[in-house]
Amino acid sequence: MANEQNKEVKFEKMLGYLLFAVEFIIYFNTLHHCYVLNDFSTISDNRVTTKGIKGIPEVFTHFYRYDHYSTDDGLYRPITVTIFAIEWWISPNNPPLAHFVNIFFYALTGWVLFKFWKKLLFGYNIVLPFVAVLLFVTHRIHTEVVAH
Repeated sequence: MANEQNKEVKFEKMLGYLLFAVEFIIYFNTLHHCYVLNDFSTISDNRVTTKGIKGIPEVFTHFYRYDHYSTDDGLYRPITVTIFAIEWWISPNNPPLAHFVNIFFYALTGWVLFKFWKKLLFGYNIVLPFVAVLLFVTHRIHTEVVAH
């Protein structure tokens, strides 16, 4: 009985690792991309973000594109901008690092979603939450978010 449970745990881990790997493989080609669209207003042309970790306190007291737009655009995303500031502090003006971080967090999201659905669908075959999450993470609608 213990040997069978051990096999199930190993199979579950393998499925989780497989999801993580599939997400990395799908978006690996974005590592050579540059900054685009609103990356300039929130990262490379933003005085607060380019301060690196010294700018983090300022991030939490202002809106998303503070310092680039003269008016409040209503967006408050301090965690996202904090991650941009940390990336800039580690390696200034390095889009591949930013894309790697996006891929990593997206893959981590898929893994957490798999664990959640596995618990939610307790008693069902583990392949069901795996396939559901696999369809979710490979859906083309997420391309802009990850490749951004």
